[in-house]
Amino acid sequence: MIEEVKKLTENRGVDVAIELTGVPKVFPQVCKLPRNEGKVIILSSPHGTVEMDLYTDMHGRGLQVIGLGGGNYASNRWIDFNVKKLCLSLIENKMIKVNELITHRYNWKKADEGYFLLLKDRGNALGVIIDWTK
Repeated sequence: MIEEVKKLTENRGVDVAIELTGVPKVFPQVCKLPRNEGKVIILSSPHGTVEMDLYTDMHGRGLQVIGLGGGNYASNRWIDFNVKKLCLSLIENKMIKVNELITHRYNWKKADEGYFLLLKDRGNALGVIIDWTK
């Protein structure tokens, strides 16, 4: 992924990288995608720890990290709105293939199993759908 972004941006990096997976081990990789002084937006809710070189991967490159979870919306309402608008546009234009991101489906009567999976085993649960139709 990192090499492909470098190739597409002529080694510059993207202006904004958005972390959507919620998988902690993905975060250090996402931090390698933006250009110097770019932004990393955490739109998911990653739980857990990661190991990374803060100076090399973030501070020394002047990255701005913006977390949009945990009730933090008031101070980032404009960014939150525009990131969601961008994500929906990418899905609409089939640039993000959402079906490939769905890893589990649960009937609404077993929704607690889906939530438990997201809390305790996020690395194996990329996208969890709760089906309310049955």
